[in-house]
Amino acid sequence: MRIVISGVSSFLGRASAEALLARGHHVIGIVRPGSRNTAGLQDAGLRALRLVRFDFDTLPTAEEGRYRAALSEAMGRDAQTAVIDGWIHFAWDGVGSAGRQDPEIQTRNVENAKKAYRMAELLGAGKFLFAGSQAEYGNGTKSAPQPVSAYGSAKLRFGEWAAAESRKQGTMAFLHLRIYSVYGYGDHPTTLTNTLSRACLSGDGFALGPCTQRWNYLEIRDFAAALCLLTEQTAAGNGIYDIAGESTKPLRDYVLEGAETLLSAGDSAAGAGFRLHFGVRRDNAEGTAGMDPDIRRLSALGFRQQISFREGMLELRRRILEEQG
Repeated sequence: MRIVISGVSSFLGRASAEALLARGHHVIGIVRPGSRNTAGLQDAGLRALRLVRFDFDTLPTAEEGRYRAALSEAMGRDAQTAVIDGWIHFAWDGVGSAGRQDPEIQTRNVENAKKAYRMAELLGAGKFLFAGSQAEYGNGTKSAPQPVSAYGSAKLRFGEWAAAESRKQGTMAFLHLRIYSVYGYGDHPTTLTNTLSRACLSGDGFALGPCTQRWNYLEIRDFAAALCLLTEQTAAGNGIYDIAGESTKPLRDYVLEGAETLLSAGDSAAGAGFRLHFGVRRDNAEGTAGMDPDIRRLSALGFRQQISFREGMLELRRRILEEQG
């Protein structure tokens, strides 16, 4: 299969590209001109990745009649001659706590996602996979989402638009991946799992929120396996897929399990000063909304989580130690 990944330099994009390449697919990754996040895209597992550089912001809106001509110019060829099998859209700005509450950034994200969708149509893709988020649910349910952040609202808005377009046109399947909490090496260093790992190794105190909300973690390699399954299988059809692990429990339980795993794995003296301080930090843009994923549809395709949270945290520890030399 020929697969385009927009946002290929992201944590999820890079892992997905590597997994798809390992399975023999041809992967074309889109990055912004001048992007500083492309340094690792020629690592061993990504040498076959083909990079295309352009900025969605430079294209007219997806509803404008001149979009096809602008796309052909950006791609350097007639868009009708470049046929692909699928498109995976990870490109999304403003994923930090401040950006999640910025309506201007999130509106631009929606417009650029629409451009990617139209581009996939013009290139003949049979399916479009969108990296949505559990933030779309907010304080609501799967059937009645109530997002509490501009980020969650924007993801939901695009998902609803694309689903309607897919039904109307009938030529390209739309898979809305509502991704819960994926962790692993290569993610932003300020994520909970990364910060916890480094605090345990250094013996620093670790300040957290109350951590009372229900949570679900999925290791990045398991995420990539699920992504490959959805990309390859025609039985995946259309619609929403919750992308999550098999264990949902209070976030505090995950934190305690992670700390116990990390501290028992190495020199006890190294983490002698480590302490967990719950209830110190404020909640993020999504507040205390919990997670309650339903992975039955994903499981029906054959997906099975392979990496436990303990195994994932030990791998993260190993990679951080390797990085530190």
